Amino acid sequence: MAKPRSLGDRLRSLLGGGERAMPDTAPRDAAAAEDDVIVPESWVRDALRKVVDPEVGIDIVELGLVYAIETTPGRVRVDMTMTTPSCPSGPQLRDEAAYSIKVALPEAREIDVQLVWDPPWTPDRMSPAAKKRLGWGNP
Repeated sequence: MAKPRSLGDRLRSLLGGGERAMPDTAPRDAAAAEDDVIVPESWVRDALRKVVDPEVGIDIVELGLVYAIETTPGRVRVDMTMTTPSCPSGPQLRDEAAYSIKVALPEAREIDVQLVWDPPWTPDRMSPAAKKRLGWGNP
């Protein structure tokens, strides 16, 4: 079975670029870092939609728990929060977010997911669909 192509290979194919200069088995070093690709923020957000809050059954993006996504070559950083600092699911959801990104976007060699508390989360951050699903007014 053929090995799945990397994000860089897929983008080069779509954009009409040349073949990868190094085989996938080559060790990563400073020269190889030039081949790193910036993963689109929307792809990270899609990966995070697979992380569901176990108490309400809605993903962390729709709940408005994802505050920031920053992507640089080979690296993804996510700032996320919980509905309250005392939420017992915080560490679990943070770990699930990092794992979801790792599985969906293996090109992101460094994944940093941080729990932040400023600004405090409010229900206003939820999507209209999440509010409707919870029966909270007419979004």
